Amino acid sequence: MTATTCVLRRCRNLTGMSVLLLAVGGCFSYSTVPLETIAPDQQARFILDQEAFGRVMNQAAMEGFPVQMMNLSGNRISGRVAGISAENVTIQLRGAGASVLSTQVATSAIQEAAIREFDRTNTIITLGASLGVAALMIQGGVFPGGTQGTGDVDPENMIGLRLFSISVP
Repeated sequence: MTATTCVLRRCRNLTGMSVLLLAVGGCFSYSTVPLETIAPDQQARFILDQEAFGRVMNQAAMEGFPVQMMNLSGNRISGRVAGISAENVTIQLRGAGASVLSTQVATSAIQEAAIREFDRTNTIITLGASLGVAALMIQGGVFPGGTQGTGDVDPENMIGLRLFSISVP
């Protein structure tokens, strides 16, 4: 087996892993709710006014939180609600690795609130699509048991390719 073949197989395996991760993410959706109905420990998404969003971004940058990993479109932040009062909402934002930023946002600065819920229809669709893609990948020989032969692997001809790493705290 050549080094190119090894690299191509790793890329196909990475594609398969990406499809599985997308399938897991497709099981949930956000539904808009009144701010008063949100309770602590719920996963929520908030659309903030420009000033409050700027304050959250400044706080994140000052505390060394990886701002580049956040979705910065539409003045939107997503995180777990740690506490809620009449004046403020405390939100825990998750970043790369185990980084967490706890920030307070004035309730008057929140333009829209939505909570994350299990979506049965999306789950069925993504599960069906994932099974279809997995079947095609098995048929194409990406997974063991497919139609392509594996051949002998010579470890001296293999190239180590580090595509990503996961840090464990």
